[in-house]
Amino acid sequence: MNVRRIFLFPISILYGIGVWIRNFFYDIGVLKPKEVNVNTIGVGNLSTGGTGKTPHVEYIIKLIKDQLNVATLSRGYGRKSSGYVLADENSKSDQIGDEPRQYKQKFKNLTVAVCENRLDGIKNILNQYPDTNVVVLDDVFQHRSLKTELNIVLTDYNNLYYKDMILPSGNLREFAGGIKRADVIIVTKTPLDFSPYDRRNIELKIAAKGYQKVFFSYLKYGQPVPINEAAELNPVSIIELKQTKPGILLFSGIANPSPLEDYLKWITPHFTQIRFSDHHLYNSSDMQRIKKNMELLPVQNKIIITTEKDFNRLDQYNLAEEFQNIPFYYLPIEVEFNEKDKEEFNNIIIKYATRNKIYVGVYKG
Repeated sequence: MNVRRIFLFPISILYGIGVWIRNFFYDIGVLKPKEVNVNTIGVGNLSTGGTGKTPHVEYIIKLIKDQLNVATLSRGYGRKSSGYVLADENSKSDQIGDEPRQYKQKFKNLTVAVCENRLDGIKNILNQYPDTNVVVLDDVFQHRSLKTELNIVLTDYNNLYYKDMILPSGNLREFAGGIKRADVIIVTKTPLDFSPYDRRNIELKIAAKGYQKVFFSYLKYGQPVPINEAAELNPVSIIELKQTKPGILLFSGIANPSPLEDYLKWITPHFTQIRFSDHHLYNSSDMQRIKKNMELLPVQNKIIITTEKDFNRLDQYNLAEEFQNIPFYYLPIEVEFNEKDKEEFNNIIIKYATRNKIYVGVYKG
């Protein structure tokens, strides 16, 4: 335990006890969650972020969107608006947040809404779209005033929840024991050389209850997507980048950019990065900083890469003008499961999304 954690440990205990008391009141029925007349699937964390919620939500949307009327609801982190907002194709990131904007840009027919109060948000969605079959809730695990039927909790392979500490000493929003409320636990960002021994060791530490399922997913990066004219004139593939080894500047404002940084370091030795805070709203001085750092790369052939989530926070900038001669791309990301996990996980999602709306509790408290 480092000095910072030792110093903050008493605060963490007090904070954790407060959260535990609230959860206890829900567990024994003193506080009662509200049920809604639509199937709900929640994707959340015990930690503050960085587990890969966005690509997992997108995975679920892709799985069921062609058979059902699907909506997503999240708080809309980083937005300047408040209350319930329904997204459309022209919604800006400061109105709805970067993740909801990404969902709407990627899935044009998807109902995308944001609201701090998830219960009010679902009511508004159902008033406007009464034929909605399922609502996928982004980051709802601690929002216990709403009864979510299927709770999926993600934990990063590189920072597993049972090794972490509660805020502010660590990154957990509640004690690790809160995992008992999950129906599905996904260990995310597993390495490509993930062994059966590692899997079994993690499963033993998680010690899933009889009503819980544990799955393992990994990240899959797509091809660079051009986002300005210079990039459109110079489309590239990962294979080409690996061969030519250009200078790459990565800038990102996400909770955990380390896996992406490692991936780009594998592509080229001429790599530098700028880290911004999670959900950072970019300004003109940030653009100047990016350009300045780009100039410092000691090679002639240079490109800029950002994440898809960050790209959705650059909607107020004309990137063609800001970066006229510098190829600028975002790198899409997906999650994938191994074949055994994929089939079982897909079946669970489809079962919950398509069933009649009669609540059958899974968590036995």
